[in-house]
Amino acid sequence: MSWRDSAACLGTFDPAFFPAKGHQSNRHAKAICATCPVTAECLDYSLTYRCYYGIWGGLTEKERRKVKRQREAVAVPEGKKRCSKCGWVKRLDQFPRQRAIKDGRTSACRTCRNELARDNRRAGSWA
Repeated sequence: MSWRDSAACLGTFDPAFFPAKGHQSNRHAKAICATCPVTAECLDYSLTYRCYYGIWGGLTEKERRKVKRQREAVAVPEGKKRCSKCGWVKRLDQFPRQRAIKDGRTSACRTCRNELARDNRRAGSWA
């Protein structure tokens, strides 16, 4: 069962979740998000998969950009690296070898790469 199955917005086709640019109609969407048990998972999903538009995890695009900058500002200890997909700081041996050597560059860890490959196979495409 996915976190989406427990979302308060499941089955809601409310345009308030995707307001027009400059339109302040996001209060209704934020009220729904306030009652949601999976707000943290929703926010993580939007940051991981770069969902730029709409209300995700109870936050607007601008609010999510601020959260993302705060998460990225956390220093990464030597011998570790931040995964570009899940955002977790992991040991270098948990990244594909050729990408782990380039310490300054972010890349997806083995777990995230395997999940992406599995999802692509299920969808019938390979990226």
